[in-house]
Amino acid sequence: MKIGKFYRIYDDDLEDYMRSKKKDLALEQPTSRDYGQSGTQLVLGGTTDEEIEKALSQYYDSTSLDTNPLIRFTPITQGESSKGELLRELLQKTFSKLASLENADSLQALLLDYLNMRYRERRPVSEVALKLNYSREHLRRKYHGLAIQIFKTAFFEIVM
Repeated sequence: MKIGKFYRIYDDDLEDYMRSKKKDLALEQPTSRDYGQSGTQLVLGGTTDEEIEKALSQYYDSTSLDTNPLIRFTPITQGESSKGELLRELLQKTFSKLASLENADSLQALLLDYLNMRYRERRPVSEVALKLNYSREHLRRKYHGLAIQIFKTAFFEIVM
């Protein structure tokens, strides 16, 4: 439930949410994608949460994004845009998609706020925890992995 600018989610609410969203969080995406231009198959199922988290932490660093494993999901272009810039655009589209969810509940709003503050605004974890009225450990233990999973699901919906 939202209280002013702060969120308070109780453990039983989180368990109910996880049960109701279990299929969504299982990442129901195809296992491969065909770039018609190159004719190569790209495996989506092997993408880890760590790759997503690494891309988010490199959000403003195009040079690092150029070598990120998620670069394989950027479209093949012949222009002046670097692969890192194209990956950042995909990440930006993913944030926009998550922000535009019409039926977002309080937990989804909390997770989006967490992702925005942590990765787009580059706030330290302690500041994010203070803003969301949680301890650092509680945020990391309860919500960090779920936030990355939701971002990963939305990312795959964009690249598909």
